Amino acid sequence: MLKEAPVWHIDDYISELEDKDVEPLTMKECAEVAEDCLFGRSKAVALCIGNIDEKESQEVEQIISNRFLKRRPLTEVENPSFTALRMPTKAEAIDIYGPDVASNQVPIILESLAHSEDEENNAVVVTMQTASSTELGFEGLAVQELIGSMAYNSAFSQLRTKEQLGYIVSAFMKKAQGGGNGLNVLVQSSNTMPEQIEERCLSWIRQFRKELEDYPDERFAQEAAAVRASLLEKDVTLSEEISSVWSEILATVPHSEHFKNPVFDRIEKFADVLDLERDEETRTFRSASELKQRVLDFYDKYFMDENAIRAVSARTYNHKAKEMFEGNIGKPGILSSYDDTRKLKQYLSTLPTAPYWGR
Repeated sequence: MLKEAPVWHIDDYISELEDKDVEPLTMKECAEVAEDCLFGRSKAVALCIGNIDEKESQEVEQIISNRFLKRRPLTEVENPSFTALRMPTKAEAIDIYGPDVASNQVPIILESLAHSEDEENNAVVVTMQTASSTELGFEGLAVQELIGSMAYNSAFSQLRTKEQLGYIVSAFMKKAQGGGNGLNVLVQSSNTMPEQIEERCLSWIRQFRKELEDYPDERFAQEAAAVRASLLEKDVTLSEEISSVWSEILATVPHSEHFKNPVFDRIEKFADVLDLERDEETRTFRSASELKQRVLDFYDKYFMDENAIRAVSARTYNHKAKEMFEGNIGKPGILSSYDDTRKLKQYLSTLPTAPYWGR
């Protein structure tokens, strides 16, 4: 039976360092840790580039195997893997925390206090979760990318220029480890408390839906062409080209043998979804009007239905608002510690990790 390796959270590490009764590692103990890291059970992934042929590449592989993989390598089940969790809807959050959580603006709120006492800013990141890359597929991810491209200027104009909430304002789509996706609205402000920032972010999300509806069809065609051109930008240097190819190879590492073949034309396939100039029988969207409707349907499904949205708000308080932060500790749906997040995770399901290009 394998002995389970200990898992340390950063809080444990800080406590260990700050404990005056704990002696630091001796040189012998440091050497033993280093040896275990280098020669214990491990997994190596290497890329050979430059003036090297196939035979020499295999020799390099043998050196790594003989020098660094002396003991048994990691088995498939021991390989580290990342999974994304499906955030709860408000109804699901009520099942976890009780009816008091219904008053929260978003189902789950993660709060922290700024590390530095000199930090003057508060910050909020509202994440509206969509679905896994597997579930969205090429079409859903392309529509999501288009929304993210159009959202930035709108959020910046409304939240920074007009409302002057703070110097840093952004809206963007983000893919998480494990295949999760979501629309992120970020604001850093020295003059507004996190709860008010959060409310204004949610208000902008509703406002942006109206903006999308008012945009002419041609605007969507132009934005789609711009996103597609960005995706298809050619690699300028050899290092960029190698990085592109290597990233596709690495993308297959966590998956089973069924998905081990790198899809080197993945970006081209992704960009083709937004191509409105191809032959009508082969393109995904037959018109800019159809693309606009798909965007609106996507937006309504993931960001507008109060009963279905899966959202989390990360709030950071400056030390002037420390009393407000401490007053929220223990409230339903507000996570203020590592143990709070561990409790929530035990209720959540993981998103599928199969690659969206594998179908």
